Amino acid sequence: MYYPKSQITANLYTNGGEYSLSTTGENYIGSYYLVSNGQRYTGKNPSDKPNILLTQLRNSPNPEGREVVFSPKEIVIQNKNYEAWDFENKENSQQYFRIAGNKVGSKRLLPFPYYSTPTSNDYKNGEFQRYFAKKTNELIYIEIDKITYNKLLQQDPTIAFDLYNAISLPWDLIGKEEQVYQSNKKIVELAERENNWYGFTSYFKQEFLKYYNSIKENLFTSGGEYTTKDGKEYIGDYHIHPDKGPMVGAVHVSYPHDYLFPILSPTGSIEQPSTPLTPPTTPSYSPPSTSGGGGGY
Repeated sequence: MYYPKSQITANLYTNGGEYSLSTTGENYIGSYYLVSNGQRYTGKNPSDKPNILLTQLRNSPNPEGREVVFSPKEIVIQNKNYEAWDFENKENSQQYFRIAGNKVGSKRLLPFPYYSTPTSNDYKNGEFQRYFAKKTNELIYIEIDKITYNKLLQQDPTIAFDLYNAISLPWDLIGKEEQVYQSNKKIVELAERENNWYGFTSYFKQEFLKYYNSIKENLFTSGGEYTTKDGKEYIGDYHIHPDKGPMVGAVHVSYPHDYLFPILSPTGSIEQPSTPLTPPTTPSYSPPSTSGGGGGY
């Protein structure tokens, strides 16, 4: 099925333990991309073949923080002493708690990878918090959700808090591309030094522009700057897409919406917009490639 670029999040990566190949059921490690309906496929993008549908190995904790129940046969080895078991299976449950050294029936969960997603309010604020955990005796890092982070910090007896350390990081979402990249990179490097989390910076694979939004939104013109496709002067909210230019609407959306066309001055130059634009610069770093949007989206 075809998806426009605006509905694809490309260049994602999993270290394993999150998804399996729908064709064979094998645990998948490698690049993948996400489409707007929530499905994930192997490859950095649709052009990176083969594109095999991925199946999520286990459920993420929901906002209410209910405990996770793993499906039968989806037993994922997390470390040498603990395993993630199907707690609905009595035999598995008993064996799990014998290994963990806890009383049978006192559920003690393990943190596992979580796919964080900024909200529209996060983009308005310009940043959001990301949460990470590290095995205490190994250089293994995972991103976790806020609920798990709080449980680890509070040494909640329902989670293996003695096996993991946790931190939170502010993550920039908007601003000049180079500044956002360098800011997020420095935050990660500082966390690595202060916590002795060796290799934590490498865990990000240079994706310090992840979730970055270069679209200038919530702009307004009172006229004299743009026309619609039928040549009428445009007054109202608009946004500026880095590839498509000015478009109708305060924010960029995934469904088709109209382009705006700059009004030329009598000399043939483009009138200056009421909201100054920052001239593009050539970044002095090598950020990872990101996917663009389709025309009219």
